[in-house]
Amino acid sequence: MKKKLLLIGGALAVLIAAYLLWTFRTVTPEPPPTTEPDTADSAADALGETVELLRPATRRMITSLENAIDELQGLSDDEYMDTLVDILGGDPAVYGQYFPEMVQTSVNKIYPIENYGSAMTPFYTVLAIWVGGVILSSLVKIHARTEGLVNPKPAELYFGRYLFFFVLSQIQAAVIVTGDLFLLKVQCLHPGMMYLTGALTAFTFSLLIYSLAISFGDVGKAIVVVIMVMQIAGSSGTFPIELLPEIYQKIYRFFPFPYAIDAMRECICGLYGDYYITQLAFLLLFAVAALLIGLLVRRPLMGLNHFMEEKLEETELL
Repeated sequence: MKKKLLLIGGALAVLIAAYLLWTFRTVTPEPPPTTEPDTADSAADALGETVELLRPATRRMITSLENAIDELQGLSDDEYMDTLVDILGGDPAVYGQYFPEMVQTSVNKIYPIENYGSAMTPFYTVLAIWVGGVILSSLVKIHARTEGLVNPKPAELYFGRYLFFFVLSQIQAAVIVTGDLFLLKVQCLHPGMMYLTGALTAFTFSLLIYSLAISFGDVGKAIVVVIMVMQIAGSSGTFPIELLPEIYQKIYRFFPFPYAIDAMRECICGLYGDYYITQLAFLLLFAVAALLIGLLVRRPLMGLNHFMEEKLEETELL
């Protein structure tokens, strides 16, 4: 392939040179509209002299091209590159300095981040809060005891039991954020807002996990784990959402992770307009959805869940 390209290039150069010689030789310039005939004759003589001067130079150029092609044939790749550089008469070091200077770039950091760990802090902090809620729902009994209570309403049992989950989730979020700031020493421009974001995230996550678990039982706990796995892969926490598969780009906004992560990024890197407030507002919408699940959706399923729990206890597996 290399030899073919060289031969084609040499042939094109020879043809171009021959065409130029034939043009200068055969084309007779039209005399300009002048009343002096000596001017036209002088121009023709000058053109003829120029052609005669160019003809030897053209022949030498053709001969040089033929010699260069002969030298390049039969060479190895390394010898080919060295010979080509010698023919071009350039210094590789000079070329190496010249080409990068052709395009100059400047970086203007709008929201600078100190290190990779600080950039990944929002994702892993949010993930830790969710995992803590999942473990809490597995270790602590979801349903409240009714011994000693007089006709408790489902809503009273729901909020009364959730209060315990709420307190533990807030302690957990405070420990996580404190570890980020003082143990790992991540970059954070707004530490107070970081604590606020962690508290609201823990409230939303714990309420959603608690509502799913109390409404659907063990199936709800499985749904919580599935949601966590999907959010790890497609929450835009580690990579931009544009680089993820199309399915994640379509559904990631229907999960709470992206809003909590974006809010924490605002605390770490800096605020942009009202984006922080907007993300927290979207995050709290999941808390509203959790209340609807726990207070309304759960009611038709309470009898079925109670029956399934009794049958599960009879198996003595749990």
